[in-house]
Amino acid sequence: MKKMILVSLLFVCLFVNSEDLTSDSNVRKNPMKFRGSVFMGMVFYPGHHENIADNHFSSFNTDKRDYTDEGDSTFKHHENGDPGRVWGGGAFATHGIEGKLFANFSMIAPFLAFDHFLLKDNTIAVTFKVGISPVSTGFGTELTITPIPFLVFSSGFMISFGYNIPIAVGFARNNYSGMILGESKNLLIQDSLYGPVFSNWFNVTFQFDVAALMPASYKRWSHIVMRAKGEMFHRMVPNLDSNTPYVFENDNGENYNGWYLYFDSMIGYKISIIEDAKYEKLKDKMFIGSVSHNNFSLILVS
Repeated sequence: MKKMILVSLLFVCLFVNSEDLTSDSNVRKNPMKFRGSVFMGMVFYPGHHENIADNHFSSFNTDKRDYTDEGDSTFKHHENGDPGRVWGGGAFATHGIEGKLFANFSMIAPFLAFDHFLLKDNTIAVTFKVGISPVSTGFGTELTITPIPFLVFSSGFMISFGYNIPIAVGFARNNYSGMILGESKNLLIQDSLYGPVFSNWFNVTFQFDVAALMPASYKRWSHIVMRAKGEMFHRMVPNLDSNTPYVFENDNGENYNGWYLYFDSMIGYKISIIEDAKYEKLKDKMFIGSVSHNNFSLILVS
């Protein structure tokens, strides 16, 4: 509780000491902004075999492959003494359809903002996050600091719970190797709500849009965007030791308690098909509310 109070006081102090005044008149603008969003993500995986790839690409394949002692008697695809398993089969093979609902609410304040094009939009934000899927529910918070427009620092945590349904596994201990003492050597020991899954992370993102440096007449067609992100991610299930693998949110079951390092990057071109001035004005509002606009753009990413 004391830590939460200190964080709140720090946030308030940064907000009070970063008030944004217009340069030509000492009229105080609205420094705080509140933003909320609801997003539904859906992914479809056609039938394929992850363990059979050509140039790191797994092509469409709905064949059933028997990697048990009976179907793989020469032990080419599984070890002697390992029971193996049947892989794939059916229209969806080992995957199918995944979906998750995300809801976020952010409180955003200026952070060391000055009258300079690189510093005038600096912000600090606290975001409350909720994620709900057919096999999991999670909630958490994230602190994001943008000291300059092309550099973003974020840190946060999430507490999640996995539960199982007839067609998908939200949480299960993976006992394929038989390492869990006192349990039979099954591939999955399904345990709905076996324990909370604690996740916390720290990441640094570099992001840049070439259009920010271009004259106004060229901005629309010069949106070459790029991003690089590095992240330290930690996941822990308190009921498990670091040597026990587990399934979470119907993944491949190779999760372990501990730290992970991730890195990704992208470069793309943003095509502004329709530009609506109402959309650009939304960023200056404290609350956006319900606004109708026609802004539409496409991003081609590599």
